[in-house]
Amino acid sequence: MLDRSRRRELLRLHRRWRGVLMDAMLWSTVLVGSLGWAFLTRFLIQIRSTSQYAQRVLTPTDLAYLAGGPRRVVEVCVVRLHEVNALRLPRTTGQFKSISGSLWADPVEELVLDRSKSAISLRGLSNWIYRSDKVKAVRDRLVEEGLANGPAQSARARRAVYPAIVVHLLAFVMLFLGETDLIFLPFFGLAMSMILLSWKLPLRTSAGKRALHSSPAVEPLTVNAVIYGGIGAHPVVETRRAIRKGSVPSTESGAGLVSSTCAVAGGYSCGSSCGSSSSSSCGSSSSSCGSSSSSCGGGGGGCGGGGGGS
Repeated sequence: MLDRSRRRELLRLHRRWRGVLMDAMLWSTVLVGSLGWAFLTRFLIQIRSTSQYAQRVLTPTDLAYLAGGPRRVVEVCVVRLHEVNALRLPRTTGQFKSISGSLWADPVEELVLDRSKSAISLRGLSNWIYRSDKVKAVRDRLVEEGLANGPAQSARARRAVYPAIVVHLLAFVMLFLGETDLIFLPFFGLAMSMILLSWKLPLRTSAGKRALHSSPAVEPLTVNAVIYGGIGAHPVVETRRAIRKGSVPSTESGAGLVSSTCAVAGGYSCGSSCGSSSSSSCGSSSSSCGSSSSSCGGGGGGCGGGGGGS
């Protein structure tokens, strides 16, 4: 009698553990498949082929967007105009003012000249312009050429995560109904799905990174330094000190785009994201961005040097 009860108990345990094993195999497959699809979609977005137009020579505004996003475009345009004396910058106020009669071919620079008819700081210019249609046109052109990611690519990456979220929410329903004994796999899968959902796409694609690395240096070298390192990389100490009075950090912004800040000192960011999807530190907050020895990249082009980001 005891042997029969023992065999019955062993058989029950065997069936239970076999069911747990089958559930584990099923949910592991679902987990790998759903999350793998999300990762694959992001990978395909990053390596998508470039159009034939991507073989053109990139303009300074194109390079500025690839290196640091829309605010960097404004910074580079301001520095270019200042270098050719189309903008006046009193060192006592840090307010830019366009010189009457100045004309420029670049649409963003034309907008900068228009906005600076009255004295305005770089912070004010950036806040006015970086979300303008003309800056968005720079982004859209690079997105079309496969060099940058835009809102459409970000939405596509998010949609790829939705199946994983739905599947793991269904797993919680089954867990509540007692249809499965597994707990950790649905929790792990849902947590990973939410992380992927909030994970922004990089500012530029793999092709954009190559284009940024292979582009020749922009003249003058002051503009080249700001393209790759932001205002904090401006090699002229007096100009940096003047701009510091009303400057704005150079950050990657916009949908699907990764943002980061370096050490902030004196009212502006002493560096930039340098194209990385993770934060980078160009210096400590105790360093003086005004001195040539501690500027982020100095004349060499900021965090990424003359080669841009990583």
